[in-house]
Amino acid sequence: MSSFTFKITSIARLLKQIDDLKKKDHIIEALKANGNINLKKILNGLFNPNVKFVLPEGTPPYRPSKFDEPKALLGEINRLYLFVEGGNNNLKPIRREQLFIEILEHINADDAELLIAMKDKKNPFKHINEKIIREAFPEMF
Repeated sequence: MSSFTFKITSIARLLKQIDDLKKKDHIIEALKANGNINLKKILNGLFNPNVKFVLPEGTPPYRPSKFDEPKALLGEINRLYLFVEGGNNNLKPIRREQLFIEILEHINADDAELLIAMKDKKNPFKHINEKIIREAFPEMF
């Protein structure tokens, strides 16, 4: 087990812990040590330029959850395909936006902010970037 394996509190908090490592080699090692399929799906959405979201840019009108269920996002990750090009062409834009807001209101506030950043392709991290993700997980691109 790597010395950079962290207890998962939420995906956003896990990535914040990894980002706080600052050193490139440590970040890559931590990403690999914690790189489960769910984390990779979020990183793919955030950094893969081929993943394009079909939602309006910016923060939607939602009520951040008052509950801190750190693993709530894990139950929603498989629905993220609904929000990308080619994911579900039968979904009307207004329904797609409603579903996205429902997810944001269901997950903890940190993960909601991460999903909004992912949707808008705005990297919220100082030290984690596309180049580092490509090194840690070349199979994703």
